[in-house]
Amino acid sequence: PLEELFQEQADVGIVLGRRNFANCDSELLHSGEAVLVVSNQHTLAGSKEVSLAELENELVVVKTLGHDSEGDFTSKCLELGISPVIKHESDNLKSIHHLCSSKNFVGLSIDYLEKIFTNEDLEVVKIRENIPRNLYFVSRQRDGRNKAVNLFYNYLKDLKVAGQ
Repeated sequence: PLEELFQEQADVGIVLGRRNFANCDSELLHSGEAVLVVSNQHTLAGSKEVSLAELENELVVVKTLGHDSEGDFTSKCLELGISPVIKHESDNLKSIHHLCSSKNFVGLSIDYLEKIFTNEDLEVVKIRENIPRNLYFVSRQRDGRNKAVNLFYNYLKDLKVAGQ
């Protein structure tokens, strides 16, 4: 669906994860990485960093990413010889937070989202194995980039710098 959107209707978009869209350029807008979210009562709470191997018997809820060519949680786990028990996938961060706090699941989220949407009942734990969760600015390829597209891109880059 996104591929068709960029070919038919959209001039620009902000996409989570690197994807190759035909006739489009993509530029890194913001770097991020996957993190774990756990309730304050979870056994992983209080940990600054954990390995994916420590999730062997945990029930995990993940933020849906679609087709991301940069890093896949399941692939990273399989490389380590573990099979994660994914109980639920969601685009809704509030839903992931609720499942972590009410069901004591481990949530897979994104560092910059957790900085914005904090929850006092949850702790964020860094993952030792880096799983990128970058934002990309995608625009249709043209002979020269449209002035409005350039202004929008520069606005977003300035916004990112101001927000750091």
